[in-house]
Amino acid sequence: MSETQEREKISLIEMIGRLSYESEMIRERNALLATRGSLCRPDKAELFFADVLDEAVALLNKIQANAREVRAVLRRGER
Repeated sequence: MSETQEREKISLIEMIGRLSYESEMIRERNALLATRGSLCRPDKAELFFADVLDEAVALLNKIQANAREVRAVLRRGER
């Protein structure tokens, strides 16, 4: 494996680690919001759950962007 490929591999591993960390932080926040949402008035609970959904969509967008990046790096490695 070339030095460039090794650096790209390390970069991808770091990216996956950051994404895993962000995912865990969002899961924890979602659990907190769900608890808080269940304890407040129904109209306020809807706002909490809307925030949870917004964060989930943002996380999915990050995952898709990272997957595209990983595929591009892998394609470069195949050549």
